[in-house]
Amino acid sequence: MIYQANSNIQFSKILDQLNVVVPPRGKQRTTEHCETWTLHSALSILHNHNVICFPISIEKYEKPDYWIEMSGKTYGAELTEIIHSDYARVQTLPEAQNEKSVLDPSLFKWGQASRSTKELRQIAAKEKLTGTPWVGDCVEREFAQSIADTVSAKRDKLITHYKRADIDVLLIYHNQSSPALDYIQGLEYTKQKLVGCWDQSFQVVAVIKYEQLFLFTKSSAIALK
Repeated sequence: MIYQANSNIQFSKILDQLNVVVPPRGKQRTTEHCETWTLHSALSILHNHNVICFPISIEKYEKPDYWIEMSGKTYGAELTEIIHSDYARVQTLPEAQNEKSVLDPSLFKWGQASRSTKELRQIAAKEKLTGTPWVGDCVEREFAQSIADTVSAKRDKLITHYKRADIDVLLIYHNQSSPALDYIQGLEYTKQKLVGCWDQSFQVVAVIKYEQLFLFTKSSAIALK
């Protein structure tokens, strides 16, 4: 599928087409749902900040997920989600569907070792919070580490398996649950973590968290609402 726009009016229609409802995890949610929602969120924020130029062409692709042409340049956009795999799994277990179930996100901090299905069922059956809280700047450091780990993993695939564009973009939906993030500190920590990740890699790392779009390049780090 290819979306094309020569004006703000046409682009707004594209955004309407991309504005899909994502079913709950385990309820017929597909990768396409998530990718479409993520792309819509990023493009909406960029459009609000007058970053989108015309004409623009957006093509659903494979390796990378989207191929975009704008202002005489090509953009290869690879999309991914950051969430602890166990936290994604535990949400789909029967025990988690009990209305008294309390899924404690602090039990699934980034870097937490994977658990067995039996352990996850025990966690899903809990009716109160039992994990250790985030303290100090742990939220911001975990945020930065999760992004750096994801960029490193995707960079290897970019180098060996992906069609390269003029500008390669990694667009991340940061769905790792945590307390409120200090955006300024999170930006700074992530910028530091990404220092060694730019060689032969993505020129832009874009991260959607809450209603913010964080944009990282080798020389800058900004947040757009």
